[in-house]
Amino acid sequence: MKKLLSVFLSVTMLLSITAGLSFNAYAVPSSGSCGKNVTYKYDASKGELVISGTGEMDAFVAMESPFYDSNIKSIIINNGVTSVGASAFYCCRNLKSVKLPNGLKRIDDWAFRGCSALTYINIPNSVTDISSMAFRACSSLTGITLSSGIKTIGYSAFFGCWKLTGITIPYGVTSIEPSTFYSCNSLTKIYIPKTVKSVGFDAFRDCEKLKDVYYSGSQKDWKAINVETNNEYLTRATIHYNYKYPNPITAKGNKVTVKRSKLKKKNQTVAQKKAFSVSNAKGKVTYKKTSGNKKITVSSAGKITVKKGLKKGTYKIKVKVTAAGNSTYKSGSKTVKVTIVVK
Repeated sequence: MKKLLSVFLSVTMLLSITAGLSFNAYAVPSSGSCGKNVTYKYDASKGELVISGTGEMDAFVAMESPFYDSNIKSIIINNGVTSVGASAFYCCRNLKSVKLPNGLKRIDDWAFRGCSALTYINIPNSVTDISSMAFRACSSLTGITLSSGIKTIGYSAFFGCWKLTGITIPYGVTSIEPSTFYSCNSLTKIYIPKTVKSVGFDAFRDCEKLKDVYYSGSQKDWKAINVETNNEYLTRATIHYNYKYPNPITAKGNKVTVKRSKLKKKNQTVAQKKAFSVSNAKGKVTYKKTSGNKKITVSSAGKITVKKGLKKGTYKIKVKVTAAGNSTYKSGSKTVKVTIVVK
């Protein structure tokens, strides 16, 4: 009897996740509009969709999206587009690769629901909102890197992501909404910030493999969280208190030019802001040159000095950029290349 009941419940769950999904792929036009100032081009031979423009994508109602249940295999959304529209890629069951731009702000309701071949996605730091059911039934999703800027994650956002093994909820999120991780039955660990004050009902229902919760607050903070019903797998897990988050620092070395005529007379300096592009660093940032011409030095504050007499040419130096971290974030570093052209 118990075995029959188990089979019945499994079938019921499968039907609830796949309800409304079609199993016939639709053709995508080679080009078109998907927003007021947003257009797309589709290469059917590659299965590649490229979306360009400025502003938000349109919000679609389930099967009305031009990309619904299609053979799209990869998506590239270019800089300038600020949202992934509601239901935009609903049931794109062949989708395996998604590249999102810096500057994207939102991923709307049902945006990637039912993209069952998608295994990984990186959410850029500019994204602040992942809406309800955005990744529901992405049953092959094993990993997702969430934006450090995310403030809200909608209900059922990752419902039915059966292969998801671990996830880090960004610092600043205040609520884990109902059914967020319902039926993520491969989830073994999760990182939760002390900014979370409530966990909605069914948020971790059927997460029977969840064993470790890494929490950035104290035991007292944890006990103050309002955890609603059907979250026994969360409350029974081992809680690791005072966990520090990885530093989200991003860094890039730039190309700068120094005039040879001025170097004949004296040393020349390049300001930190001109030589480096650094963002999202937590804690004091310091710089250390690790390789390159001896006549080029870098101060701990990132100021580059090109010494008098350096000949014309192109010089490349490697610099380690370190963010010290704080009470919430660990220290972190990135090694970048700066190109200095003397002409």
